[in-house]
Amino acid sequence: MKTKESNVKQNKDSKHLIRGSALLSGGLMSLCCGVPLVIAILGATGIGFLNKFLGEYHWFILFSASAIIAGSWYFYINERKRCTVENGHCKIDVNSTSNKITKYVLMLSTLVVITFALLNIYSFIKHGDNKLFYAQRTGVISEFNVMGMTCASCEMYIESTVKKLHGVYKVKASTKKKSVIIDYDDKTLTKKRLIEAINLTGYRVII
Repeated sequence: MKTKESNVKQNKDSKHLIRGSALLSGGLMSLCCGVPLVIAILGATGIGFLNKFLGEYHWFILFSASAIIAGSWYFYINERKRCTVENGHCKIDVNSTSNKITKYVLMLSTLVVITFALLNIYSFIKHGDNKLFYAQRTGVISEFNVMGMTCASCEMYIESTVKKLHGVYKVKASTKKKSVIIDYDDKTLTKKRLIEAINLTGYRVII
């Protein structure tokens, strides 16, 4: 029969494992989607290699993070169900501060994973046809097929980078269509310069 001390140690180890898994899941999603998003918002350039790496492994990281957080919740709920009194001590005290912290860490990490997952799903399905973009054009429009875009952060980074070019009016990147459409002044910019700007992000224009 297990002693009270062994139950306390098992309870503590379980909480550490659950918290660690939850933090790992949230960290993976933050790295995968959050970092490129911050980069796009700040308008940082010259780090295309990072976006290329995250773009290539984006869905693998997303599914891994989702599996880890799901496993963490399963383990957490399973441990609570098995909460039995042994030697007058419960393996998991659901009302303890430590257990509440574990639950909050799980909830926060789950929120991070769900938020970024929904953002990517929305980004993938939101793009319809480009008729409105063409109808509201200001200058000349060029469309490029781009390899490597896999998420909403990819789109935002490409758009923020290309928009910095003098002579660019509008930019629309689409993960779903793997394309970037640019409305620009052809007297100021050339297609070659636009391609260079896109390639600078770490993604590649397919010519």
